[in-house]
Amino acid sequence: MVGSHHTNCSLAPLTALWNDFLSVQCTSLEHLKQHDLQSPDIELTTQDRLRWVVEAAVKILIPLDWLPIDTAGCIAAYQFLKALSNVLTPFGDSTEALSSDLASYQEHLLDIVCTEIFGRIHKSVESGDSFIVPPISYAVGLLTDWLRDSSHVNAFGVLRRIAHHWKLLGVFLTLTLKTVIFQQNGVPTDAQEVALYEVLRLWKCALRSSAQWSENGSLHNDPTAFLVLSETLHTCLVTYPTQTAERNRMGDQNLTPLPLHSTVAHLLLRSLHSLNKMTAETEWLCTEVRSTVDATIYALVCGLESSLLAEVEPGPIASYLAKAESQRSLESKLQIDLLTPDPSPCLRLILLNGLELGVRLDPSTETVQCLARALYSIVLSTRTFEAELVTFEELLLQLLSGDDSHLFQCLNLWLELEDRLHNCISTQQSLLKMIPDAHWAFARLAQTIGYSAHLLVDWIVSPETNCLTYLVRYLRRFRDPDRCRSIAPTEQPAPVSPQPTSRTMGNTSLPTETISHWPRAELKDMLQSVAHCLHTLNSHGNVPFNPLPLIRSINHALSVI
Repeated sequence: MVGSHHTNCSLAPLTALWNDFLSVQCTSLEHLKQHDLQSPDIELTTQDRLRWVVEAAVKILIPLDWLPIDTAGCIAAYQFLKALSNVLTPFGDSTEALSSDLASYQEHLLDIVCTEIFGRIHKSVESGDSFIVPPISYAVGLLTDWLRDSSHVNAFGVLRRIAHHWKLLGVFLTLTLKTVIFQQNGVPTDAQEVALYEVLRLWKCALRSSAQWSENGSLHNDPTAFLVLSETLHTCLVTYPTQTAERNRMGDQNLTPLPLHSTVAHLLLRSLHSLNKMTAETEWLCTEVRSTVDATIYALVCGLESSLLAEVEPGPIASYLAKAESQRSLESKLQIDLLTPDPSPCLRLILLNGLELGVRLDPSTETVQCLARALYSIVLSTRTFEAELVTFEELLLQLLSGDDSHLFQCLNLWLELEDRLHNCISTQQSLLKMIPDAHWAFARLAQTIGYSAHLLVDWIVSPETNCLTYLVRYLRRFRDPDRCRSIAPTEQPAPVSPQPTSRTMGNTSLPTETISHWPRAELKDMLQSVAHCLHTLNSHGNVPFNPLPLIRSINHALSVI
C-alpha cells in the first residue's frame, strides 16, 4: 500500500489506545461477544483494520438498546474515539500536514459517527415515540468536543456534516419537549434531560463556530442553524407552555400548572440567551432570526396578549418560576431542601434577556413599556406572603445575588433602561416607578455585602463581572441635579434620603420604606475606602485599567452625599 511505512509508524500509538479500550470492555465477556470484538493483540497497521476498529467502537458508543451495563462501554468508546481523533489530527490548520491515508481515516471517523447519530435520531423522529430517547448523548458530546477542537480539520468536518441536519435536530427537540410538557407533566426523564443538554450544547458550539468563521470569510454565511434554533426555542418556551396554560384555565384537571421543569427551562433559556447575544453581535444574520428571537423574548416576559390597555401578565414560564421562587423562599426558612430545584437561575436569565431587549428598542414604543411593567411584575411575584415589609430593590437583590455576573449585568441594564425612559418625552411617571430606584438598589447591594469595600474592589477589577460599568453608570447620577435631588444637601436640618419606590400592581403593594433612612454614613465610609483601595492598588500597578476617572467620580459622589 502506498505510504504504508509512514502509516505504520503513525498508527503505532493506536494499538495501545485500542488495547486500553478493550481492557475496559473485558470486564464483561458477554459484552465483548455481543459486539464481536477480537483479542487485544491485534495491530492497527492497515486501513481496513482501522476502519473496522472505528465501526466497532461506534457500535459501543451508540448501542442499539440501552442497558445499565452499556454506560462503561459508552464512556470507554467516547474516550477511545476522542484520543483516536487527536492522533489523526494534524498540528496545523489544514490537511496538508496529513498523509492521504491518515486524512482518509479522519474523514471515515467523522462520517461513521455522524451517520450513526443522525440515523438514530431520524428513526426516533419517524417512530414518534419521544419518551424513548436514542442513546446518542455520548456521541453528540463527542461531536461537540471536535467542534471545540483548535484544529479546523475536525471543526469544519463536523460543521459540513451536520449542516443538512439542523431541521432534523429541531424536530427532535420539539417532539421531545412536546412529550415532556403534555404527557409527562413537564418533568423529563434522565435520558431526555441529558439528550437535550448535549444537543443544545452541540448547537451552541456550532453557532459560535459558524459565526466566528463566517465573519473572517472562512465559511459561507448560512443562517439555517440560527433560524431553526430560534423557531424551536419559540415553540418550546412560548407556544407549548401557552397552550398548556390555556387548557388549564379551561378547567382540564388532568394537566399540571407546571409547563416545564426548571432544569429543562434553564437549558432552553441559556440557549436563548446565547442566541440573543450572537444575533446581536453578528451583522450578517438575516432580520428573520433577529425578529424571531425578539418575539420569543417578548412573549416569554410579557405573554402573548400583553397590552398597556390591560394589566400586564408575564408569560406562563416566567409566572410559574416566579411563584416557585416565592414558595421556595418560604420553605427555605423552615428547612433546607437540596433536592428542590432552584428557579432563580431561570428567572435571572429571563430578566437579563428582557432587559437587553428593552434597552435596544425605542423607549417610546408600547413594547418597551410592556417589558418594563412585566419585568417589575416578575420580580414582585417572587415575594412571599410573610414578607410584608420588603421593597422592590430588596426583592431584586435577593433574586440576583446568586450570580455575580448576572447581578451586575441586570443592575447595569436597569440603569440604562431608566436613562432611556427618563430621556423619553412620552414616558409616564408611573412607568418610572416600575424601575428600581438607583440609590436604593446600590444601598441594598452594599447592605448585602456588609458594606465591604474590599469585596466591591474585587468586583471592580475582576474581568468576570460588569461591576465597573455598573458603578460608573451609577455614579453619573450624582452629576445630574435631577437624578440626585433626593440626596443632595438641603436647607433642612436633616438631609433628605432617597425613598424606595412605592409600587402597586393589582391588589399587591410594596411598602414605601423599610428602614428609617438611606444608609448615608455607611455608604460614605464604604466609598471612601473603595477610593483609597483603588489609589493604593494603582500605585503598585495592580489595577488593569486607569482608575483615576473612577476615583474622581467617587469623590464627587462623596461631596454630594
